[in-house]
Amino acid sequence: MKGISVNSTFYGIYNMCNGIPVRLMNFIKALETEVIIKTVKGGLIMQTNDVLMDTTKLKSNSDYEVLTSVDQGVESSFSWYRYFYNVE
Repeated sequence: MKGISVNSTFYGIYNMCNGIPVRLMNFIKALETEVIIKTVKGGLIMQTNDVLMDTTKLKSNSDYEVLTSVDQGVESSFSWYRYFYNVE
């Protein structure tokens, strides 16, 4: 496994999307749905990194494959956060 070793434990940062391209604006819309707040967005054209999808590092270092969509993942993450921190 590749990554940073601390006390024989390896750590790394991984993109855990399901490998299907997602535009940044769609990810932002999913976040807005969960927090019920509209963001203020600038009028820039799409940038090189505005698509989230590269899971190469995750697949090369583990047997884990993500099947969850961005909408499901954002919803699940906020649901866990609200439960864990007792937030309505």
